[in-house]
Formats: sequence, C-alpha cells, structure tokens
Amino acid sequence: MAPFCGCSLPASWRYTRFDIADPDAAYVEAGGLVEGAREAFTYNFAPGDTIQHVDRSRVAPTSSGLTLIWDDNIFRRVSLSFNAVTTDQRKGMIERLDRIKGRKRNVLLMTDPDSDNLPRDSIYGLVTDQTPIAFSNAFAVDGKPLFGKQLRIDERI
Repeated sequence: MAPFCGCSLPASWRYTRFDIADPDAAYVEAGGLVEGAREAFTYNFAPGDTIQHVDRSRVAPTSSGLTLIWDDNIFRRVSLSFNAVTTDQRKGMIERLDRIKGRKRNVLLMTDPDSDNLPRDSIYGLVTDQTPIAFSNAFAVDGKPLFGKQLRIDERI
C-alpha cells in the first residue's frame, strides 16, 4: 500500500497543511493524523491471543437491592504475542518501539492491513505494558536466532 502522498518511496517533509472547506456543512469534524514509518512483522502474532472491549463504567449495588450505574467509555484492548521476531526486527522495530514510543506515545497496530473495515481491525493507542524481549535459541532463521515480544495496547478514544 503506497503512502498517502502517492509516493512509492519513503518521503520526508517538515510541515503538513490541510485545508478543509465544505460550504454546505454546518460544521467540519477532523480526526487525528498518524505519521511515521510503516513496518510489518515477518511472522504473524501467535494463535490464541486476545482482543477485548473494556467497559470502565462503575456499577454499585445499594442496600435496597437496586444497582447504580455510572456510565463511562468503552475501549478495546489487544494482547498479542510475537514468538518469531527476526534479529533485524528485534534490533530495529522492537527496540525503537520500546525506546522511542514506550508507554507515552501513540502507536497504530493494524491486525489486517488489507481489511475492508480498517477501523475494526486496527488499534490506535498506547502500549500499556513494556514487556522484555525474550531470547530463544531453539529456533533460527538463516543462522540468526529468533526472539519473542508481547504487546498489550489499550485503544485511545
């Protein structure tokens, strides 16, 4: 998939400007912009990993038997294990993810980049648990060891 700019090669620029105009609209809504390098794992995440909807609403029973509910937002949480991370990806993408993004910068994870419904199959949020990189000498690709990494990302609303 080519980048938004229509370039087939990586591009860099200092500023981005969007002009949004719709004279017939009562108002215009705009979302967030994601920029950065696109990288894909060589091997997919492990079977049995999870995605869930987390409801932050507070529920409290009363002494009269009623239940009080304070509505709050619902977000998605994904927990994925990558058990076959190549040496190059470990030294590149994974270490940059831990070092630069950490727990404080947003990431976009697309579980199916070819999906007809990208909002359903993508999570934009924060890595909530920075897990260590696991060394695995049991398997190797081209004489280089494979590594493991777990990602837990909470969607930002």
